[in-house]
Order: sequence, then C-alpha cells, then structure tokens
Amino acid sequence: MVLIFPMVMLVTLLALQAAAYQHARTIALAAAQEGARAATPLGSTDTVGKAAAENFLGHTGDGLENPSVTLNRSDSNVIAVVTGRCPTILPGFSATITQSAARPIEQLTGGGESIDDPGLLPGESDDPFGGEAPPNAP
Repeated sequence: MVLIFPMVMLVTLLALQAAAYQHARTIALAAAQEGARAATPLGSTDTVGKAAAENFLGHTGDGLENPSVTLNRSDSNVIAVVTGRCPTILPGFSATITQSAARPIEQLTGGGESIDDPGLLPGESDDPFGGEAPPNAP
C-alpha cells in the first residue's frame, strides 16, 4: 500500500505532463498556421503574419511559455515557425516545442481572360438553359 500511492501519483503526473505537452504543441501549430495565413495574401508582409501569430498566442493563455515567432519568405511560399517551452508539471521535465506551417503566397498570374470575355466558343451561350425557360418556370 505504501508503494501504490506514489506510483498512482507518478502516473497521474505523467498523464498531466503529456497533456500539457500536447496542448503546447497544438497552440504552437495553430499560431504558426495563423501567421502563415495572414502573411500569404497579395500585398501582405512578414510583419503582418508575425503580428497575427503573436496576437493568437496572446489569447491562448500560458499553454506555451516564452513563445517566439519567425517568418521566412521565398518567391512562392511563406513559412511561419513558432518555438516555445512546454509548461513543467514534473520536476526535471524540460521540452522545447517547435512547430511550423507553410502556405503558398498569393500571386497575380498572366494569361487570364478578361472579365468581359467569358471564354465562350462561337455559337455558345452563357445561358444555362440555352434560351429556353427553366424547368418549373411559370
């Protein structure tokens, strides 16, 4: 009986530590996704993405300690990386968490058709009913 209670406590603390670790990973990943999402629209900057990730982290509480956000941009992608520490429940447990998210940058592409030209072939109509009344029309 003397050994059962400490073992039960250790297993309980291990489960709580595992839950805290998973929660911190989830927060870091969600913040990275938010930062990447904010940095990808046409005309957006890394500063906007970093601010979005930091704003997200500010609303999540203490699930991720000492978070830092970095964004790396290439010609076609933006990668947001969030790093932080997992809260410690067990003495001596220390874990650094790093999660990243990548998204393609929105870009204008050439070769598109004009809004005025729907791309119809000669003799085609953009009327889905071919000039006839739609079914069930009065």
